[in-house]
Amino acid sequence: MQFESSIREAVEHSVTAWARVSGQVLIELSGGLDSSIIAACLLGHSPPPYCANLVTPDAGADERRYAQPMAEQLNVPLRTLFLQPAAVEVPPPLRQSLPLPGIGVLQSAVDILLAADAKFIGAESFFSGGGGDNVFCYLHTAAPATDALRTFGPGRTFNTALLNLTRLHDCSYWTALRLAVRKYWRGSTWATKVSSRFLITDSPPLLQSHPWHDAPQSALPGKREHVMALIRAQNLYDLQERTQIGPMRYPLLSQPVMEACLRVPTWLWIEGGRNRAIAREAFADRLPPLVAHRKTKGEFTGFCGEIYEARKPFLRDFLLGGLLAQQGLLNCPAIETYLSRATPARDIGFCELLDLTGVENWCRQWADAPCHS
Repeated sequence: MQFESSIREAVEHSVTAWARVSGQVLIELSGGLDSSIIAACLLGHSPPPYCANLVTPDAGADERRYAQPMAEQLNVPLRTLFLQPAAVEVPPPLRQSLPLPGIGVLQSAVDILLAADAKFIGAESFFSGGGGDNVFCYLHTAAPATDALRTFGPGRTFNTALLNLTRLHDCSYWTALRLAVRKYWRGSTWATKVSSRFLITDSPPLLQSHPWHDAPQSALPGKREHVMALIRAQNLYDLQERTQIGPMRYPLLSQPVMEACLRVPTWLWIEGGRNRAIAREAFADRLPPLVAHRKTKGEFTGFCGEIYEARKPFLRDFLLGGLLAQQGLLNCPAIETYLSRATPARDIGFCELLDLTGVENWCRQWADAPCHS
C-alpha cells in the first residue's frame, strides 16, 4: 500500500492544485484509465468540470459506455462530440509558425472540435490524461521481469513477474522467460524505431540525444524504458485551437506525480497481469469498476483509414508535388505504389502518409514566411 498511497496523494495534489488556478475546466474524458483518474480527483470540486467525449462513426472509437459512468459519478452530463471524417482537415491547419511540425491530422481535428465546444459552454482551461501511459509505466516488453531478476535473482519475485507477464501479454511462460533472460543479458537501449519506408534514406534517421539518456550503469532495463517513455511524453504540444481559449493541462506529468511513479519498481506495475496496476489500485475506490478493470483501449485507426481513403487524390498531388519531394526526401515510387493499391489489412502506412502531410504543410508555411534580417 505504500506506493499506492504515495501515488494517490501525488495525483490528487497535482490535479486539485491545477484546478484551483484553472477556472472552469473541460476534461477530455476518453473513458480510459488516465482521464478517469483525473476526473475522479475533481469529485466535489467547485465549479464541477465539464466532461467531453469524442465519438466517430467507427465503432471501435465509441467510448461512451466507459466515460458515462465516470460522468455520472461526478454528477455532470457527458458532452458527446461527434467527429465526422468529412470535417477533418488534411493537412492539419497551422495557425502560427512552429519550430516543429506539430500535431497530426486526428489530434488537430479533436483540438478544433474541443475548442469550439469550450467556446460554446464557457470553459476556461482543458485537462487531459495525456502522458498517463508513460508516467504509469505502461511498458510493452519483458523489462519488468528482467528488473525483478536483476534485483532478486531467479526466485519467487521473478517467477511472479513472469506469471504476470504471461497474463498481461497473453503469451506462454516460456516465451516470457526467454524474453526476460535475453533482456537480462542485452539490457535496454535508447533506440526508438523510426519508420522510413516513404523516405529516401540509407539508414534510419538519427534521433537527438537527451540528457535523461545519461543513466548510471546500475540502472535497471525496465527503469530505463520507463524514463524513455517519459522522454516521449515531452512531445505533447500546447494545441493551437484550444490554447486560444485557455491553457492545456496535463496533470499526470506534474513533477510530484512523475517522482512518485519513478520510485515504483517496474514489476509492481504489472501486478495481477494488469497494466498500470499501481494506479488502478490507488484509485480503485474512486473509479467505476468498468473503468478500473478495463483492459482495452479506444481504437481510432479505422477512422483514420476513412480519412485516408477519402483524401487519396489530394495526398498524391500534395506529397508528390510538394517541397519534400522536390528536395529529394521522399521515396516517391513507394508512395505512388502505396496510394495506387488497396490498403492491406493491418498495414497502417496511411497514418504515416497523413503525418507527412503535416510535415509538408509545415515546410510550405516556413518557405512562404517573410525573411527578417
